[in-house]
Amino acid sequence: KSNIVFNYGSCTIPKHLRDIIITEYGIADVRGKPEKEVIAEMINIADSRFQKQLLAQAKKAGKIPLDYEIPPEYRNNTPERLQELLAPYQAQGYFPPFPFGTDFSPEDLQLAGSMKALNARLSSSPVKTVIGLLAELFRSIPASA
Repeated sequence: KSNIVFNYGSCTIPKHLRDIIITEYGIADVRGKPEKEVIAEMINIADSRFQKQLLAQAKKAGKIPLDYEIPPEYRNNTPERLQELLAPYQAQGYFPPFPFGTDFSPEDLQLAGSMKALNARLSSSPVKTVIGLLAELFRSIPASA
């Protein structure tokens, strides 16, 4: 689900105070820009999985020109692309999952990952969940367990 949405019921930032919008995919400087440029900038720094839908809604509402296209440099805003870009630095010890520390033990962190994977399986399909659980029963025990 995208945090950038086309329609939001409550305005938390008045128009005259908006200036910079930051997402994991970029920074948009929208100071003094007209609404159509602000919308284009926001769509550009949105997750690419939601850009087409946001752009279609903006065009349908007449908020952005019908001929506007998302620039190529913004069309690959995905978590996978971020991971690809950060991987070499993470291998060097930069960008740890909890940069300010955590009370979780290594076992807690492993369990959290497993629970997240299980939750994703449960929400997809009951049949896939059963198959996945059966497959786990026959998997070898990891050395770190």
